[in-house]
Amino acid sequence: MLPISDPFYPRLKEILEANYDAGIVLDLERLEGVSTSPRSPQMFYDRHIMPSLVLQNVVYLPSITQSLSKACDNAIQGFLHDGHRLSSNGYVFSRNTRSKEFRDAHSVSFYYGEYIARICHAFASKVCLHPQCDTWKSVFKFTERPTGNPFDFTTQSWLEVTTRRLDGSLSLHDDLQNCLPDATKTKILDLSRKFPRLATWHMFAMTDAAMSMFQTMKEDVAFIWQYSHTMGAESMSHKQPPPDSKHALSFLSLKAPTKAKPRQPLPPAKRTVKSKSVTPTKFAVKRNRYRPDFRHFLQSAWANAAIYDSTFIVLNCGRYERIGIRHRESQTLYLSGLIDTVNIQDPRYRKLHLGLHIAIVKDALERQERVNARNMGQKRSSEHLEEEETSDPAQLKKSPQSELHEHHRISEELARRQLALVSLDYGAFRSYVPSSFSRVAPSCAPSCAPGLSDHSDEVGNHKMKAKYRAHEYISFALKEPLGRGAVGVVHPATLELVLESGEIMTQDLTFKLAFSAEQMEKLYHEFQIYQQLSKQEGVEGIVTVHGLFKDQESRTLAMLMSDGGVSLRRREMERSGDAVQVVTTSEEKESFLRALNSIHRAGIRHHDIRADNLLVNSDGQVFIIDFDCADNNVYDDKVEQEIVCMNAVLEGRYQEKNYYP
Repeated sequence: MLPISDPFYPRLKEILEANYDAGIVLDLERLEGVSTSPRSPQMFYDRHIMPSLVLQNVVYLPSITQSLSKACDNAIQGFLHDGHRLSSNGYVFSRNTRSKEFRDAHSVSFYYGEYIARICHAFASKVCLHPQCDTWKSVFKFTERPTGNPFDFTTQSWLEVTTRRLDGSLSLHDDLQNCLPDATKTKILDLSRKFPRLATWHMFAMTDAAMSMFQTMKEDVAFIWQYSHTMGAESMSHKQPPPDSKHALSFLSLKAPTKAKPRQPLPPAKRTVKSKSVTPTKFAVKRNRYRPDFRHFLQSAWANAAIYDSTFIVLNCGRYERIGIRHRESQTLYLSGLIDTVNIQDPRYRKLHLGLHIAIVKDALERQERVNARNMGQKRSSEHLEEEETSDPAQLKKSPQSELHEHHRISEELARRQLALVSLDYGAFRSYVPSSFSRVAPSCAPSCAPGLSDHSDEVGNHKMKAKYRAHEYISFALKEPLGRGAVGVVHPATLELVLESGEIMTQDLTFKLAFSAEQMEKLYHEFQIYQQLSKQEGVEGIVTVHGLFKDQESRTLAMLMSDGGVSLRRREMERSGDAVQVVTTSEEKESFLRALNSIHRAGIRHHDIRADNLLVNSDGQVFIIDFDCADNNVYDDKVEQEIVCMNAVLEGRYQEKNYYP
């Protein structure tokens, strides 16, 4: 390491010898709000991870801490051996940890970010990416997912490359911008796009329940992944997992992994196996209080790592911690022993995490090279394939009358059916079993017979049939989300509808999912607005809503809608790469204003006119969406204000927060 005479020696000593302060405690006055409210971390999405990517085994490996400590030593020695030096220029990090009253999981995450992550990712950035630059500025940042909720029992954080949110370009400090060669900048940008979360942290409030949970899991266990319990429709889908890095495998040398045994032989292509009828899941029993189970949090953490293709997983409750290493090929999580953040000695806590951050970056860089090499090989192979013949699009296009008739048929069939089987098909998601969503509110489509209209729990628990034949339910495959907002997540959805005759009809729709109680309340309010608008004559520019559905297991609420096209914001981003303002045609302006006026005449004020909520489809039709903020406040001044806002958006002079007080 550094000689004592080196000017940076005292600082390096402070970095390597720091633990959490012994004065960290939970704020007892706020304890009750946290400890009595933990919810199960098992999400709707977790049940739809592809079978070849789910967790199958947990291996207890206490040697992980020593391996990471050695990685720290080797990295620093290699850095110095190559002739680089550690300088105090720009070194502005907190030297010593301090006592702290933790309020909840967010305060645990903030403390870690301030005293551990900032210096560790800056050190890893310097050692791995820009040893020649005399700066402590980092190409990485430690980010926490905002929830807006006080006193959360758990929250997620992650390490990512610093990029601008609007266009995804690098956001580097001038010290790095001027020092890094263009090739390195290109490499870093590519890294951010391939691995948006280099590693994931799951932070917990420092409650007795969390600390007790962390002390479990001291031996190897086979892990049973929780899928949906719908019976009669299984998707045989297999995808080769992404490559592991040799660097990460070096930490697992004491227990060499063996290749996982799949649940059953899976063919290379996706294939759905359906019996003559399906049995939907029954509504989950709503328990008064959730008892934290470490296995549930491991499934959630692994699912998150699979989605973002992260190797390292950290679970931290302030006082205790576990570090996991995800081995993709064997579908195994190697889990460290219990780490006492206050009393750990060999290594000390910050040295351990310095080694962890260096390992995270080296692992990501190696996997980046392997993925790029594999993609290059695939590109060369594809050059030898002959182009497939395609039919003339003009011959495939249906007449407007034919399309309208088909839409009416589909709307009528959708309105009659009470069960929807929902699968996911993108990225890490290839549903092994679909989720069962039962209808809890009727279709708003014109001329459709009314169905269920009550939103109470009794309606959500209406008597379901034991089995449904193919012509009695609807099936959806959800694609990559279009966006996330205050109400939830919006997915494009491909509908498959089997008629009693055996004919299969398909259509592109939109599925909006709400998860929390607040989101569900907003979504139901939005549905009521659509319902009100659908009953008025002369309303233009609103999508058809085919009803509300609720997942029988996770209780996720969803609204099914027609596809309105692409938002003005997304279209402008695709056109110019800059969507601060948008460009529209005179015909589009006229159509949007006519639609807004018709909505006002129906007694509704939208109250959230933005380019994100204005859609145009391939036929030039316009739609106004997202009525979760809408109200009946249609007094002249309010209506005029909204029209001013619409004109500002359409004319490229929109200013956020200037229209709705």
